[in-house]
Amino acid sequence: MQNDERNILITNKAKAKTYDLVIYIYSIILLLCTFMDTNMWVILSLCLANLFIIGYNVYCVNKYSKEM
Repeated sequence: MQNDERNILITNKAKAKTYDLVIYIYSIILLLCTFMDTNMWVILSLCLANLFIIGYNVYCVNKYSKEM
């Protein structure tokens, strides 16, 4: 049942929705930390983590578009 096409599609759609939500929430948290006058190293580490997530998404989109 785990390898059923329908279950895989449902799981992938749920992951995509979750990723979209996480990007917005993470960006809001980053802005709030900036406005709350948090230490610069905390803001930079959050910013780098956010850029890594977005960069990995771009990498995966390019990889999968070449495969298909």
